[in-house]
Amino acid sequence: MSMFCYQCEQTAKGTGCTAQGVCGKGPETAAYQDLLLYGTEGLAMYAHRLRELGVIEHDFDIFVTESLFTTVTNVNFDPERIKAMIDRLVELKSKARTMYEEAAKKAGRTPETLGGPAAWQPSNDLVGEATAIGIQARKDSLGEDITGLQELLTYGLKGTAAYADHAQILGQEDNDVYAFFHEALNFLTKENPTVDELLGMNLKCGDINLKVMGLLDAANTGTYGHPEPTEVRVTPIKGKAILVSGHELKDLAELL
Repeated sequence: MSMFCYQCEQTAKGTGCTAQGVCGKGPETAAYQDLLLYGTEGLAMYAHRLRELGVIEHDFDIFVTESLFTTVTNVNFDPERIKAMIDRLVELKSKARTMYEEAAKKAGRTPETLGGPAAWQPSNDLVGEATAIGIQARKDSLGEDITGLQELLTYGLKGTAAYADHAQILGQEDNDVYAFFHEALNFLTKENPTVDELLGMNLKCGDINLKVMGLLDAANTGTYGHPEPTEVRVTPIKGKAILVSGHELKDLAELL
């Protein structure tokens, strides 16, 4: 099975993994992740328009955040779990479309007929579909500069979503953050974005990331207290150990 994965900063030679991910990811998982992101843009297209009509659906906020987080390096390499998220995405997108059409009519507007990711429905050939919407196809049609800035924004959204997800689990959320996720993903579906537009959206992503870092800090310190310098043993001792990677303090607390 062919593969081209460019979903993180650790790709082979910095240009993309073409046989097996440096991280160990297989081509099927990489393809499913590309489609999950593509479909999530479609959900965000509806969620963004719903917010403009004053309608907020928390299920959309949470799923978009989790979907972005799912494609961060080393988070989830199980193709069946990614496929299950795509199935859930299809259900939510259908719900979002119905809600949007009803909200638009209630506001006296004619609902837009949305195409691209909003209209996408998965087929029996997910890997083939992923190739058609992947980074290589966009480079051919949009050029390297535009595609590169789109990817920069996508990676910024992924990292911001990872922190937002951790904060949300501990009870810290901000509607402005969710609104930006929808706005930015909707923007990524624009057919002919300019460099200036993309730079502006990337800078806005940086601002939102700072807000999310504040949410995560408040979540962690509010739950577990402020960190204090503590003397710990650094010499090894014989016996079993648990290796902890990452920064999900709730998982660590439950494990301990």
